[in-house]
Amino acid sequence: MIIKQGKRTGSSYFLRFLKETAKLDKLSIIITVFYSFVVSAADIITTYLPKVFVDGVLDKNIMLARNAVIAFLFVVVSYNIVGSICAIILSDKKEKRRVFFVKKIFLHTFCVRQEYVEGAQFYNEYSMREANLEKAVDNIMGVFNKLVQQAVTVLFIISVVSRINFYVGLIMTIPILVDLMISLFVNGLNIEEQKEKQKYDKKLKALSRIFYLPNSIRDIKMLGMVRSVMGQLDDTFEKRLKIHNRYMRKSSKLLCISGIITEALPLVSMVVFGYYVFVGRIGISAYYVYIAFYAKLKMSIEGLLALFPEINNISLWMKDYYDYMDNKDIVEEDQESGAEIGTIDTIEFRHVSYQYENSGQYALKDISFRLEKNSKNVIIGLNGAGKSTLLKLLCGVYVPSSGEVLLNGRNIRELRREDVRRLVSVLFQDYYIFPFTIRENVTAFAEDMEMERKMELLTERFGLQEKIKKLKKGFDTGIKAEYCDDYTDMSGGEFQKLAIIRAFCRPDVGAVLLDEPLNNIDIATEDVFYEFLSQTNDKTVILISHSLKYVPKADKIIYVEAGNIAAEGTHEELLKENEKYHDLYQKYVEEYIYHGKYHSGITKADACDRLQ
Repeated sequence: MIIKQGKRTGSSYFLRFLKETAKLDKLSIIITVFYSFVVSAADIITTYLPKVFVDGVLDKNIMLARNAVIAFLFVVVSYNIVGSICAIILSDKKEKRRVFFVKKIFLHTFCVRQEYVEGAQFYNEYSMREANLEKAVDNIMGVFNKLVQQAVTVLFIISVVSRINFYVGLIMTIPILVDLMISLFVNGLNIEEQKEKQKYDKKLKALSRIFYLPNSIRDIKMLGMVRSVMGQLDDTFEKRLKIHNRYMRKSSKLLCISGIITEALPLVSMVVFGYYVFVGRIGISAYYVYIAFYAKLKMSIEGLLALFPEINNISLWMKDYYDYMDNKDIVEEDQESGAEIGTIDTIEFRHVSYQYENSGQYALKDISFRLEKNSKNVIIGLNGAGKSTLLKLLCGVYVPSSGEVLLNGRNIRELRREDVRRLVSVLFQDYYIFPFTIRENVTAFAEDMEMERKMELLTERFGLQEKIKKLKKGFDTGIKAEYCDDYTDMSGGEFQKLAIIRAFCRPDVGAVLLDEPLNNIDIATEDVFYEFLSQTNDKTVILISHSLKYVPKADKIIYVEAGNIAAEGTHEELLKENEKYHDLYQKYVEEYIYHGKYHSGITKADACDRLQ
């Protein structure tokens, strides 16, 4: 899913971010403006005081010379003390702003529709967006400080120089303004260059992941892809470099003219102020002061020019952020609104179809079925049949392209999303084990005595209790070393057991949805799981599985084929009435049971009996 591009200009993103920063942190704006005035005033005063000192020496006025020295030291000391105090306050505020904006984007992502999150580009775009946001937060007040400081300095100096002749002061700024116009045009070229480079920056971000993920490095070596991957990297760098060279040729002539003007500017001040010395309007000491002021004027205006690329960078960084935050098309419906639901009595699909974005065909087409309370249901089908998509629609993670998913006869979109998520427990095929403690992973941070009791019972039932007891902190031991100081590691099968336990521990759950929950589980634990499933009579269970071991005990089997329901009913009904199901089940018995994957030395009839 592509984020819709905003219609704002680049500078508007900078101004919007500056306004949002000012609204969040007024004190930093006030301190920055104050400090900018202090810096500018100190710069002007320390430039002017040497003239006072020289005049005092020439006039043999020791008092005047001494006061100039004292004033100079006072300004320097005061400026540095004020600067240190402001720096401490601004540094603290900057860290708080960074936390605020990063938390804001994190929280917003939990409101984004799952289809967008699962998009192929989401991770790369999101990681780049987060990094750019942090850079913008770090730079915004610095840019604002320079902007105010240099603008104040320019105004101060022009007002001082204009004391000789106002019009001459204005005329002297013309070469600087010409340089400004050239720089603005060059900056415009830089903006266009950065926009064109963004596509390849994203490609480089995607490629960079390949070079630090351990499984990626392993597979590249084993597949002999080193040269090919490096070729992709070289090709991306080369295309990015071509863009740079094209724009560099355009801007080089303008930069040459700008350089000539910049380097010739001191000649303007030398001639103009030399003339006023010649006619007796100013003395030698004043001449050098005005020369210094003009040099500072040039530097301040150059400083203002140098801010345009920084402002442009912040605008580019924030454009993607604001486009992401403003895009209503990717946001879920309000999670707090909707009717309350206390239990799950029935689950129903009514003519549900679903089509992935940019896909030419439906993943599910006109699906209808009904599941009763506390029933055991199995969804089967080949890879790509649409089973996992069906599960995500059932728990409200996806929204149907057409049709309705109903809980207790109400459209799931009309119910409070928080209630639905409280009542439905899901174990996805690509479940995630968090880098927190074992307890926090299982209970999802809930403090509930019933959950604690279930956690202990189920860890014992699934063979994890012994390992956890041996850990120094027991259930409060972290998983992996990413986050917790005291941690342990687990195998893939142990992770899967934890995920199963988490699915069944939540106290208010009325429906448990399980998508291939036994991928990493050994045969012994598989038997424990199916026995436990048979004894779970207070929840509606929906099991997606390639294994047909549990189907004889299911209340309903839904056979999905190419996005459609090919068959629906009990095991006995489908064996009699559906040839495809009959053949599929017989093949399962033949290959996985009779030939000894689970049992050996038994007849085919015995294998079927054992499954019953």
